[in-house]
Order: sequence, then C-alpha cells, then structure tokens
Amino acid sequence: GSEGHVNGLCKPCRFVHTHQGCKSGSNCSFCHLPHVPQLNQSGNRPSKQRRRACKELLNSLHAQYGDQSDKTSNMLKVVASQSVYM
Repeated sequence: GSEGHVNGLCKPCRFVHTHQGCKSGSNCSFCHLPHVPQLNQSGNRPSKQRRRACKELLNSLHAQYGDQSDKTSNMLKVVASQSVYM
C-alpha cells in the first residue's frame, strides 16, 4: 500500500492512526506512512445540490461571457473568493 508514496500516488489508510489501528496490518492495500493534508482538502465534500449549483453558475458565466476570457476570469475570481467549493 505504501508503494508510490514518494510520488504522491498512494492512498492513505484511514485506520492506521486511530486508537485501534489498522486491522489489516502489513496486508493493508493503503499507505501507512504519514501524509500531509493538502491545502484544498477540508475533509468535507460539498453537497450534491451545492456542486450542481456551482456547475450551473459556471455554465451561465460561460454562456454569458463566452470567449471574453478577461471578464470571465475576473468573475470566476470573485465567485471563488466567496465559495469554499470553488
């Protein structure tokens, strides 16, 4: 499970650092090495409704501004600054 840890291609074991530990031990297919959380990993995924609303907003911006990349970029920066998901 720890293969690919150096390249960031492994998946961390959620149980290895708990009180009971990982029951699979060395047979676990997940990585038991320490991982540093990424800045964008809050641990909570936005609800399906919020994800759909964000997609609709982006589609609306693209439909309204089309190829005007400067206006679209500025609008996306404003929206992203107000949303955890974006």
